[in-house]
Amino acid sequence: MRIDKAVMTLKNYVESKEKTPSAAVREAAEDYVKACEGINNELIRLEELLNKNLRSEAIHYANIEPRFEDQVASLDFSGRGDFEMIAPFQDLPTAPPLKIDVIGNLQSAHAEYQVLEHQYRNLRKLVLQRAPIADRLLVMREIAMVDRINAVLIEDIGVIEKQIQVELLNRIRKAAKNDDINGMFAAHEEFKSQNWINPPDPKIIEEIEKITIKRRSDYISSELNALSNQGIAYVRARDFQNAKTSLAKWNDLARSFGVQEGDQYWSRVEPLSRAIQEYDRKINTTETINMSIMGFRKALADAVPDSNSGRTIAELEKMFTQLSNSGAKIPKDMVDLFDKRIEELSASRKSQELLILASLFAGGIVLLLAFLIWMFARSR
Repeated sequence: MRIDKAVMTLKNYVESKEKTPSAAVREAAEDYVKACEGINNELIRLEELLNKNLRSEAIHYANIEPRFEDQVASLDFSGRGDFEMIAPFQDLPTAPPLKIDVIGNLQSAHAEYQVLEHQYRNLRKLVLQRAPIADRLLVMREIAMVDRINAVLIEDIGVIEKQIQVELLNRIRKAAKNDDINGMFAAHEEFKSQNWINPPDPKIIEEIEKITIKRRSDYISSELNALSNQGIAYVRARDFQNAKTSLAKWNDLARSFGVQEGDQYWSRVEPLSRAIQEYDRKINTTETINMSIMGFRKALADAVPDSNSGRTIAELEKMFTQLSNSGAKIPKDMVDLFDKRIEELSASRKSQELLILASLFAGGIVLLLAFLIWMFARSR
C-alpha cells in the first residue's frame, strides 16, 4: 500500500466510531511502521552528515525525492497520537517516534549554508579583484565563525594572519624609525584590534610593545611639554583664550594616553593651570563687582524722598560700603550722585521729623487749651 494511502486509512480509522480494525487498517498500520522506520534510518544518516558539518552534502541528501521533510510531514499526521493510544488495545503495530529534531537541525543548516554561500561568493570576488589581504581575512573569519570545522579554511587563515602580523610589525618599525608617531600608533592599534584566530608569536608581541612603549613615552613628553610651553607663552602675552585652548589640548592628549594628575608630566602644566584659574577668578570677581555697581546705580536712580527716606539712606550706605570694601573703583559721577541722594534724603527725613514735632506740639496745645477750658468751667 502506498504510504499516503496508508496514512489516510489510519486517519479515517481514528476518526471513525468503529474501532475493530479491518484487514486494510492492519495492512496500513504495518506499512506505516515500515515507512517510519525507513525515514528514521535516513534521518540517522542525515544527522551524521550534519554532525560532521557537511552541510551541502546533507542538504543534497535530504532533497532527494521524496524529500525527507515532505515524508516526515506526511507521516506526522494529525491523528497520530490518538492512533498510538488505540493501537496496543487492538493488537496493531506502533511506529517508533519520528526524529523530527533532525529536520529542525537540517533547516538550521540550510540557513547557515545560504549565509556561507553568500560569504564564499564575496570571498571569491575579493580574490578576483586582488583585494588587500586584510579585507579577505575579514570575510574568511566571518566564514570560520559559521564553518568552524573547515580545517583547510582555518589553516589558510593562520597563514594569512602570520603575514599580516609580520606586515604590521614592519610598519611599526618603519614608522618609529621615521618619527611617524601617528602611523606607528595606528599600526599598533590595528594589531591589538585584530581578532586573531591564531595568537601572534610572543617575539612579535614583545618587539612591538618595546618599540611603542619607548616611542610613546618620548612622544607624550615632547607633545605635552610643547603644549604647556605654548600655553605659558600665551599667558605672558595676556592671551588667555588661546592659553585655555592649549590647556584643553594638553588635557585631551594626556587623557588619551592615561596621564593622571600627579604624574611626572603634570608638573609641567600645573603653572599654566594655576594661571588660568587665577585669571578666571579675577574675571568672575570683576563681573560680580560690575553687577554690583550696576545695581548700586539703579538704586541711586530709584531713590526718591518719601516717608521711607531713613530706610533708603541705610540701604544706600550699606551698598556703598560693600562696594568700597570689595576694592571696586566706583565712578566719580556715582559718588557725586550718592552724596546728592543722601543729602536729599536726609533733608526729607529732617522735614518729616520737624513735621512730626510740629504735629505733636500742636496736639499738646490743643490738649492744654481743652484742659484749661475744663478747669474754668468746673470752677464756675
